[in-house]
Amino acid sequence: MAALRLFLLGALDIWHGAQQVPKPPTLKSQSLFAYLALHRQRPQPRERLADLFWGDRPERRARRSLTTALWHIRRCLPTEDWLLSDVHSAQFDPQADLWLDVAEFEALVARPELSCLQSAVALYRGDFLDGFYDDWVLNERYRLETLLSETLARLMVGLEVGGDHDSALAIGLRLLQHDPLREDAHRLAMRAFCRLGQRNAALEQYRRCQQLVQQELGAEPMAETAELYQAILAGHFEVGQPVAAIPAAKAKGPSPLPQGYNPLDPVVRSPLVGREPEMTFLRERYEEMRAGHGGLLLIQGEAGVGKTRLIEEFATHLRWQGVRVLWGRCYEFERLLPYQPLAEALQAVLSTLAPGELADLPAWILVELARLVPELSEKLPGLGASSTAPLEQEQTHLFEGVARFLATLFRDSALVLILDDLHWATESTLQMIHYLARRLAAHPVLIVGALRPEAVDGQSALVSFQRQLGREGLVQSWNLASLSPQAIEALLVEMSGSGQAVAPLARRLYAETEGNPFFLIESLKALFDSGLVRLEAGAWRGNFARVSEAELPLPVGVSEAIQARVRRLDEEARQALGVAAVLGREFGFDQLNAAWQQGEEATLEALDVLLRRRFINEGSGVLGRDYAFHHHKIQEVVYAGLPLRRRQRLHAEVGQAMEALYASGVAAVAGELAFHFCQGRQAGRAVRYLLLAGDQARLAYAHREAIDYYNQALALQKEQGEYELAGRTLMKLGLVYHTRFDFAQARRAFEEGFAQWQQTGKREPRLSQPPAPHALRIRWRCPYTLDPGLCAEYVSGLVVEQMFSGLVSTAPNLDVVPEVAQRWQVLEGGRRYRFHLRPDARWSDGAPLTAHDFEVAWKRVLHPATGDIPSELLAIRGARAFQQGENADTDQVGVRALDARTLDVELEEPVSHFLYVLTSVNTFPIPQHVIEAFGAAWTDVDKIVGNGPFRLEAWDRGQCMKLARNPFYAGRCRGNVGEVVLHFPQDGSTQDLLAPLEQYVRGDLDVLTLTDASVHEGDRIRRQFAAEYLSAPWLFTIYLGFVTSRPPFDDVHLRQALALGADREELANVILRGMYAPASGGFVPPGMAGHSPQLGFPYDPDRARQLLAAAGYADGAGLPILEGLSVPPIDPLITEYLQTQWRETLGIQVAWDVADWPPFRRRLQQDPPHLYILARFADWPDPSYFLPPRNERPRNRWVSQAYEDLVEQARQALDQEARIELLRRADQILVHEAPILPLFYGRQHLLVKPWVSSFPISALNGWYWKDTVIEPH
Repeated sequence: MAALRLFLLGALDIWHGAQQVPKPPTLKSQSLFAYLALHRQRPQPRERLADLFWGDRPERRARRSLTTALWHIRRCLPTEDWLLSDVHSAQFDPQADLWLDVAEFEALVARPELSCLQSAVALYRGDFLDGFYDDWVLNERYRLETLLSETLARLMVGLEVGGDHDSALAIGLRLLQHDPLREDAHRLAMRAFCRLGQRNAALEQYRRCQQLVQQELGAEPMAETAELYQAILAGHFEVGQPVAAIPAAKAKGPSPLPQGYNPLDPVVRSPLVGREPEMTFLRERYEEMRAGHGGLLLIQGEAGVGKTRLIEEFATHLRWQGVRVLWGRCYEFERLLPYQPLAEALQAVLSTLAPGELADLPAWILVELARLVPELSEKLPGLGASSTAPLEQEQTHLFEGVARFLATLFRDSALVLILDDLHWATESTLQMIHYLARRLAAHPVLIVGALRPEAVDGQSALVSFQRQLGREGLVQSWNLASLSPQAIEALLVEMSGSGQAVAPLARRLYAETEGNPFFLIESLKALFDSGLVRLEAGAWRGNFARVSEAELPLPVGVSEAIQARVRRLDEEARQALGVAAVLGREFGFDQLNAAWQQGEEATLEALDVLLRRRFINEGSGVLGRDYAFHHHKIQEVVYAGLPLRRRQRLHAEVGQAMEALYASGVAAVAGELAFHFCQGRQAGRAVRYLLLAGDQARLAYAHREAIDYYNQALALQKEQGEYELAGRTLMKLGLVYHTRFDFAQARRAFEEGFAQWQQTGKREPRLSQPPAPHALRIRWRCPYTLDPGLCAEYVSGLVVEQMFSGLVSTAPNLDVVPEVAQRWQVLEGGRRYRFHLRPDARWSDGAPLTAHDFEVAWKRVLHPATGDIPSELLAIRGARAFQQGENADTDQVGVRALDARTLDVELEEPVSHFLYVLTSVNTFPIPQHVIEAFGAAWTDVDKIVGNGPFRLEAWDRGQCMKLARNPFYAGRCRGNVGEVVLHFPQDGSTQDLLAPLEQYVRGDLDVLTLTDASVHEGDRIRRQFAAEYLSAPWLFTIYLGFVTSRPPFDDVHLRQALALGADREELANVILRGMYAPASGGFVPPGMAGHSPQLGFPYDPDRARQLLAAAGYADGAGLPILEGLSVPPIDPLITEYLQTQWRETLGIQVAWDVADWPPFRRRLQQDPPHLYILARFADWPDPSYFLPPRNERPRNRWVSQAYEDLVEQARQALDQEARIELLRRADQILVHEAPILPLFYGRQHLLVKPWVSSFPISALNGWYWKDTVIEPH
């Protein structure tokens, strides 16, 4: 007898001599063991094994899992030397004394003797590795099944020829179990039945054959089968003497698997009994979904009642039908992670798709998916990252991207999306599920959720979520009850292999557990752990009478049952289990090993015990960790059983271990790190990760989760006396509340934030670093004005922002922070703001800055003679009538200085982003005392005063401008720059960078902007200085405007023809070499709420020519030469390309002219050309800035009542999601009617010297020179 016998036909079984050997503790390690044994003739590369068995995991984790599995396999072998492995490969020793049933089966079927065939058939106990579904297992299973069918066919023929009709019949019927359509087996059975005197059985066999062939093939049985039937029917076939019974085929060889099994066996799953009505319900809902009635299905029930087990069985049933099933789970400890279960499900499907399979999806959908599945950016390197996003963002865009992805990917097949433990779902997760349920209701998509009602607070978001879905008819629910006494008895009879002998035990267990399946199984495990029940000879053995008659105690509750099992573990396994419970429901090997600190061998030993005792299971999936607790209740009980101080210490150690493990990507686990450091009383680290997690949630549109994280950080900051940091966190909180139209909460957060800032005592030193070694030297264009109220373009705006300060400002991350306003109140539901100015606010000449300076400045900006103004300022009460000249009384405008330090602002209606509006330079104060003294000349070098971080010291308009620190600036400065020098183009050319590039190379410039560079020059510079090149988001859109108030562009067909005749993809990517992104969406740029990707006209010259003809200008005939106007720094390549393309494609002639900004602006107002090119730069991150009403966009004179109505409805909307949707619809009208044609979306392109260690910028083109740091060099 071989030293080691391995049975793979049927369930895996391992024997060493007469002793059964424990199997490796996980399915993966058992499958790997079988694979290595079958392929032991050659070494197997580790890389291939890792991909074959853990291909759904990242490479590092897959190799770690392989190493662990090999360790488990060694533990099962009589000698560890039988497993040969090194860093490159692994192999089962081909010289080892091993008997393999598969090899024996193949040897026997190769022999011609019937006895060998009979032995082979008897050896085939069941499907190859029954219960395993790895790809390699299925392939081997199909091969062996084919070989078995051939063997059965040979054997039944041989037995029939030999006259052994009863055995031939048994073999024939077994063959039909494998292949019901084999007519040779049906005919043999018919003949055998006749020869055994069972004529009616023979006729019935034919009818079964006929029915099967008709159902499966839509045909009739073969001619010879029908002829045999007719012969039997007519009595022409020999019929033998009747026999009492048909003897079964005699089994030879090893005994079949026992019926009973040990509940501690990690491979065998408990059978599903007593759930027939539930399975019927699930299947009916699935059929409804296939008929186009999808939605959400909720399975509700108490902990341990079997929700997950039921859904798993349903999922298995669907997978066998070829249905794609995606799975995601919510987690209690990490409950604030937005969209976690959906991210898991998407990760699972995206990991199986090749880049080519994603090619047909629009890029914007892939960008949105990458927010949830960052690994997608690695799979598609050219995808690009999403731009910096403001607080006021839409969830709808992300939700629509996910919905479109699922609808597109599964348009021809069904999808079931399972989301477990929804009672722990975050608000943002529920919002996305709601959206998907509504959006995919008519698609073949069924969402199945499981939740515990007792874990849901009556005020939680889940309650309102269910109510809303119920009102919309999108949800169906099933309340899962405990198992009945009859089901419990049936379950134990099936599990035990002892028949009705266990019926009394079943009654006792039902009385103790009340039919809760998890409690029942844990009680059985406790009985097996204690030895009161054991598995012997395929059946349970034990003193059932004593247990059943309550002479032996059973745990009184599920917690006690778990605790009793924990107490039976050895000390090392118990310690490891405690650390694992602190790690969470799922955990990785590296995490446990690092946190426990007992060494890798000890960790493997402990895991081996815990796997075998079914406390934990092996994890799966891309996002899943290496291991997971068998049930969340086990983790909860073990965690609760740890002493408080030990829990705190373990949390701190776990957090530190995870910090080290994820050093290069802590952002991905920020929520977990925050939780562990909070529980471990590590306040400093906890705050860091709470804020990081809050910022991530905010950028993922999950405002509720961001608020929760910020509040936790705030509480710790207050405990630590970190008042300044608490003030900053409160600013974040207030802004998030403000964006959600929760003005009462916003007001409280802002007011408390100001109070926290006041506790910091004296203002911190302005220059905390050593002074900069020289001035900050920047190449910039000469500003057109230094008057904040007249500034209408970014060239001047950037300089004005350094010389003046408003009530508030934006930080680089687009947070709103106090500036001149020390604090403010939001009153009357967002209709009134009251700003309290800081007492030390002064102008750069030392004069006090008052609220009157703001009142005068704002009313001056609103004066009809001013021109372009921020449209949101018209939300001020009386501002619109005043600006349009209908009311000249300035007292009717809702801006009033109550006293020198208090400014009161009253709005017509609430504006959620009004604080952002106040960051615009047009809302900055002006020095009333200087203007009264000097009039329009107040901005001259020797007269101008400001209140910003810098003051004007010198200005040579043809050469440069010098700014110096303003000694009276009261804001915070974190940089060390004392002077700024701006170098202007010498000859007026903005695109010749030769001279400034030489300055930069010499080290005479610190920052060189490439925004004005020609395409070829900019591309060359980027390549040459790649290490110093910086590209950052910039919220602006370059567009082509048509003057629609007169022919020919009063005709929408002509406008659309030019739009369809412009290949913006080639222009941006080829001609402009990627300096800009082609504007394939709406006017609102990417990275801003309301952006509509793929909204723009595609390049379609055929359709363009049709529309041109419809406008009466076929091939351009009858159309005059069009006048076009451009402005620096628009690259002339753009106008040249459009000119050439329209001429060659449509026959349209355009004569382009270029004018600097002041004459350009005058020309548009007084004598506008037919079309013009301009850029719209965002002053604040809200789509309304790009979609103003008619009276604020005088340049092209376009009129659309539908557009105006949507913009006005959006202005009045209080629901943020509805408001964004209204603005998106307005953008659709704007793009479709084409008064403008978006050409490109922008980015900032800079060269920054290495010695500039800090140069903060924002997507609003905010440059924070006061916070810039220049190191000695």
